[in-house]
Amino acid sequence: MNATLLSDITIGKKVLIGDGVLVIKDVPDFVIAVGNPAVIKPYKNFMKSK
Repeated sequence: MNATLLSDITIGKKVLIGDGVLVIKDVPDFVIAVGNPAVIKPYKNFMKSK
């Protein structure tokens, strides 16, 4: 498994970054980052899992 993060990137809380993802900008809290470059997707049912 491998992901690439450019310098000066901030990763939020409870973030899932997929395999092979290229992260080129900050990632907010409670999301999934997938793709190349990264596409931000919200967690479905996050509030239900608390």
